[in-house]
Amino acid sequence: MNIIEAKRQKGLKYMALKMALEAPNETLNAIYQSGMPEDEIKDLKYIINAARRAPGYDPEKDLILKMNIA
Repeated sequence: MNIIEAKRQKGLKYMALKMALEAPNETLNAIYQSGMPEDEIKDLKYIINAARRAPGYDPEKDLILKMNIA
């Protein structure tokens, strides 16, 4: 991976974490509905955990939790 790609990846991770903190359930549901395979969703555990710790998180609206993916 070159430097430009590494910076892009870092920026995407930051953006995903920011979204998880601002709109936790919307972020989790967007991940679930993205069409990613379950193993790729499980790889996003750091984002999922951040969203679940964020203010406003509602486990009743968490599709990833309901479907027992991660």
